[in-house]
Amino acid sequence: AMTNGSFYGGLIDKEGNVWAASRYFHGGVGRVLKVSNDLSTSEVIDAGIPVYGIALDKYGKIWVTDAYSTAFATFNPTDFLGTQKVFYQQNRGGQSCYAQGLAVDDNDNIFIAGCGSAVVGHYKQVVNGNNTGVEFVANYSVSSGPTGVAVDGKGNVWSSDYGNNAVSRITLAANPIDAKIEKFDVG
Repeated sequence: AMTNGSFYGGLIDKEGNVWAASRYFHGGVGRVLKVSNDLSTSEVIDAGIPVYGIALDKYGKIWVTDAYSTAFATFNPTDFLGTQKVFYQQNRGGQSCYAQGLAVDDNDNIFIAGCGSAVVGHYKQVVNGNNTGVEFVANYSVSSGPTGVAVDGKGNVWSSDYGNNAVSRITLAANPIDAKIEKFDVG
């Protein structure tokens, strides 16, 4: 396993394996740690970027955000070199804040918390054979400092807003401009 690292994101896959993201560099990149469900084996994967957030899509690909830029990336953990793709957030409205938490839903939507920028970015994964691409959908203005993001069972997107002790709920709409955004103070 990793001997030095600060973990920022994690997930458990459908087989019960634990995945953790570390932004600390190894040869210039962050790492992803996979620990088997029975804790008998572990594997370290250099993720290609310093990692903050981590998610798993329905195709079995890992998605990560870059702790120090607006980059986000995806790869198949069984063939990192052959499948890794790096993308950059778009239309940030002049905001230069870094990518943090992210979530991927079963409809190929990707949501990225934009920390101090008060924006959750929405992208659509485009799968064409073995190739993966993304299309920008919208930026949703939420409370100050979205750091974490998740999608609930109804398809609503939630962000934890570090800047003002609140959470925001984004109820998506067919036309992104019609999305409903609500803020809830949590103290």
